[in-house]
Amino acid sequence: MDEKQKRMVGYLVILGGFLTVVGVFLDWTDGFDLSRTGWDYFVQGSNYVEYTFAPAWMVAAGIVVMIAGILKLVPSVDGKAGSALLAIAIIVSIVGLVCVLLIYSSLIEEFGYMEEVSIGGGIWVCIGGSAIALLEGLIGIYLSRKGSAESD
Repeated sequence: MDEKQKRMVGYLVILGGFLTVVGVFLDWTDGFDLSRTGWDYFVQGSNYVEYTFAPAWMVAAGIVVMIAGILKLVPSVDGKAGSALLAIAIIVSIVGLVCVLLIYSSLIEEFGYMEEVSIGGGIWVCIGGSAIALLEGLIGIYLSRKGSAESD
């Protein structure tokens, strides 16, 4: 993988982690006096929605993914160390994706039948951020393996 590809992978992994963190603080439900962010569900809890721990896990996952992306940009981190960082980003983004899908299914189960309540954009930002980090981590590992195979 050349330096330009390495930087692009790092930047997109950072972006995925950032979107995962930011999405937690955007509206997850809106309407009928239920305008709440993901962080509100974590802090205040809910009698109706399960998996209220998920937003905290997603913030932690997003931060770990951003750190892995930042470390991937360090020039001395290459080869197996870079692939290991991307593997960590992949695993953590899968955890974040599972958490957001768990609470999304709980929100749909609880509020899906109410026309007055809609699922906010924050949950979609979290899903998108986790997906970007996951896909870019996979692409980064593929490119680094392809580059090491060509150099042999």
